[in-house]
Amino acid sequence: MRKMKKVSAFLLGLAISVSLAACSGGNTGKTEAGKTEAAKAETPKQEAAKTENAGAAKPAESSSAGGITEAKTVETTFWTDFLVDESVFTDAIEAFTSEYPQYKINFEKFPGSDRAQKLALAKQSKTLPSLLFVASFTCMDEVHQGSILPVTEEVRLMGDDILKSSLEPSIINGENYMFPLFQSYFGLLYNADMFRAAGLERFLSDDETEIATWTLDEYENEILPALKTYVAGTEKYPMALFAGNNQADTHNNSFLRMYGGTVFEDGKAVAGSDENTIKALDKLYEWYQKGYTNSDVVTKLSTECMGDFKNQKVGVCFGQYTNYASIHSDFEAGNLDKFDVRIATIPKKEDGKDTSTIASYIYGAMLMNVDEDQQRAAKDFLSWMVKNKDTVLTSFNTCGIPVVPSISEKEGDSNPLYGQYAKVDQFVYDFTGGVPGYVETRAFLFPAIQSRISGEKSSEDALKEFDQRSNKVIEEYTKRSVVSGK
Repeated sequence: MRKMKKVSAFLLGLAISVSLAACSGGNTGKTEAGKTEAAKAETPKQEAAKTENAGAAKPAESSSAGGITEAKTVETTFWTDFLVDESVFTDAIEAFTSEYPQYKINFEKFPGSDRAQKLALAKQSKTLPSLLFVASFTCMDEVHQGSILPVTEEVRLMGDDILKSSLEPSIINGENYMFPLFQSYFGLLYNADMFRAAGLERFLSDDETEIATWTLDEYENEILPALKTYVAGTEKYPMALFAGNNQADTHNNSFLRMYGGTVFEDGKAVAGSDENTIKALDKLYEWYQKGYTNSDVVTKLSTECMGDFKNQKVGVCFGQYTNYASIHSDFEAGNLDKFDVRIATIPKKEDGKDTSTIASYIYGAMLMNVDEDQQRAAKDFLSWMVKNKDTVLTSFNTCGIPVVPSISEKEGDSNPLYGQYAKVDQFVYDFTGGVPGYVETRAFLFPAIQSRISGEKSSEDALKEFDQRSNKVIEEYTKRSVVSGK
């Protein structure tokens, strides 16, 4: 018997939160925390934390003209592009400022597409926020430029109660440049109804939340051929593969590692000199030739692939946890016909051994290079969240998976996917390689895949060109970095 009843309440609540986030994500809203219509009742733990903190933080002081010392209010701003309901932030900020009245915190939410321009303008006008809530890989280059400062002391307050995989992508020379809050694992989504129709029932667990870990042999020699036979003569296709642009290129990064190869190593791009990475691109080309993928790989966009998956035109598609949640949101809203959507890792065979790989987008808070008073406000807020992790940190997981094991364990019965992702966390790798300029190198990967799929270049030549172009960028960013080589 399937165990979907066990997660129905969780997915319903998740669907509602993702739906709200999606609706608000395209609008820029500014809020002064502390001025919501009604403050929510505090939990016993919040009350206890409030008592513990009472008197711990003294207001900043300034001297008046007459030499009398008076309290100084520190005003600062928090920014985010999270697809999380705004109240998650405003409620937390309101509770924080009730304990730390010397701080006045403004809050602004904006679409991720506006991030680069907003940061550039804020640098010029010296109006940076003190905390920036984003995905780590999108802003690590800001660390090298000196716009983001370490939060090592605040991260250490978590002790061992934080996943190492959530910390590693934002560590440079032993310093933490992000305080992780939640993550969205990035692997595969598959249509279990299509698997049944293709005679692949043996690959389906009775537990619909179980994350599948197929071997590479199973995927290549059983799953893809069976799906190809099933969809023959229709517009459907077995597996989504795209190279139209660099959006969601994490998926292609992962498949390039399916034989144990790598794209970045020792601070530079090495895909074209790694025989296992070259072998992986050859394999993707072979699958394309065999009709295991869509025929328009060269021009296909990742958004088009996801649209096909939602409309049940593809058996296996890339996908992260937020995609999975969004699909369930669409089910509940009646925007999509329901089907059995499930999660899998990307199969991998390394040194003859079967394993898996999966990426993870880490979302958290980054401390901006602002004046010391604003830095103190930001650090006090992070420390306060640690003290209230059972309530405040938990609230940030409405659109992601916890990076705090104690929260996953506590919420595991009602949110079984937490436990499932905990099992595959061991397979997480840092898809950025920790190289300066990673975001810019993304523009070079999809042309390399295009040139291979089109038959214009060999896998080795295509990847060597990617390396050459990427390493120029990495070298330039490294030269200008204020943190590399410390």
